[in-house]
Amino acid sequence: MFKDVEHGSNYPYMEAKSKELTVGDVDMLLSDYKDLVAKYTILCKAISCLSTSEREPLLRQIEKQSAETLLSQHPGINTPTTHQDN
Repeated sequence: MFKDVEHGSNYPYMEAKSKELTVGDVDMLLSDYKDLVAKYTILCKAISCLSTSEREPLLRQIEKQSAETLLSQHPGINTPTTHQDN
């Protein structure tokens, strides 16, 4: 199953404000950025190799977990309800 990233635990600057950063933070921030891009690239390549029947449920699960994580980190967010008419 998926491991939730809790409050940017792998990325210490996730919750930082730009005013809090120093020139000394640049090396670590750039390293974290490169790590994130590498992981994203690998994930995109892996997902593109899946069939549509495998890809769709996985993407829905990732989307659902992302929304749940966002809401748990920011409880004041109001999300619009989407209705589909048939």
